[in-house]
Amino acid sequence: MKAEGGRAILPQLEAIHAVGIPFLGHLGMLPQHVLEEGGYRIKGRDEALLPWPRTKADVLDELAVYYAVIDHIDRQVGRLLDQLRADGRLVNTFVIFTSDHGESLGEHGLWRKMNFYEQSARVPLQVSWPGVIEGGRRVAGATSLVDVTATILDVAGVSAEEVRSWSLDGDSLLPPMRGETDDWKDFAFAEHLAHGTDRPRAMVRE
Repeated sequence: MKAEGGRAILPQLEAIHAVGIPFLGHLGMLPQHVLEEGGYRIKGRDEALLPWPRTKADVLDELAVYYAVIDHIDRQVGRLLDQLRADGRLVNTFVIFTSDHGESLGEHGLWRKMNFYEQSARVPLQVSWPGVIEGGRRVAGATSLVDVTATILDVAGVSAEEVRSWSLDGDSLLPPMRGETDDWKDFAFAEHLAHGTDRPRAMVRE
């Protein structure tokens, strides 16, 4: 199940609930990447989205828009959780909230994501699984989105032996999230090779 926006996914949730089957859903908040609408024609791409030098007024205007988008996302996630709570499925649903990158938002004179500074490399990673993971618990240590894949497989009941046979780069986050172990690798590897770069780049966070 895949949908873009809170309203789009609710009918799908209701249909699945009617037949009573398990589901795996992906809720995105951007139906079309902003740069697919002509942005790739911008010379310099991300860093050309605001004029140089950056002015305080420009940064504050863009930050206001950014925080408005966050508020919108928060409301849409709330609609999803409200629906799951209303039909009794929230207690048996594993929810992950994350993103693929952060934004510089003016830090270091940069605006978007084409670097490994903390503001662009760090992403939110929040999970909810009532009755299994203690609410409000915060686990210290570095992790990466590659660990999300291993975690979903763990939640789905795929054995650790089978997961290891696939040679995944990530590890399940369930043991540290449930407080079952303090033995966590505590490092994250990131790489970047895309528009706006002239060579492959990588980072290790420890």
